[in-house]
Amino acid sequence: MKIMLLSTSALILLSGCIIDITEGKWPDDPEDTGSASTAELDQPIYRVTPDLLSPGANEVLTITADTMVNWDGLLDVTAIGDLEVMDFKSDGTQLWVGVIVPDEAFDGPAHLIFEFEDGEVHFAREILMIDDLEEEEEEDTGLVDDEPNND
Repeated sequence: MKIMLLSTSALILLSGCIIDITEGKWPDDPEDTGSASTAELDQPIYRVTPDLLSPGANEVLTITADTMVNWDGLLDVTAIGDLEVMDFKSDGTQLWVGVIVPDEAFDGPAHLIFEFEDGEVHFAREILMIDDLEEEEEEDTGLVDDEPNND
């Protein structure tokens, strides 16, 4: 009897999650404001040298843009991915960013976010790749020299 009472109570409580508490106030098809896609179109295309880093790397990246960017108004550079920004400096035409790639970093793209004084934020998607080059070098090359000698 207790099991039936508890299971009935649980069923009643859980069915409350299914009831539409918005009472139909949410639109079926929300409007697309288009603000995100418009912002992406206005952003410059960024280039970085070097664009391939390996885990354990301590590197200074040189970043340029296809259009004029006021690097002097840059407040912050943030990395997304296995990349740590240590410092940044600009001469007005290009930006240098000191980064460290942790030893345990995963292979894949890294992204940078540039935040400016005027409130603009630029997102440099997949600006560089992290790839464990040493791991590839240690793989079997398939050459005859790698095979044991039976002499």
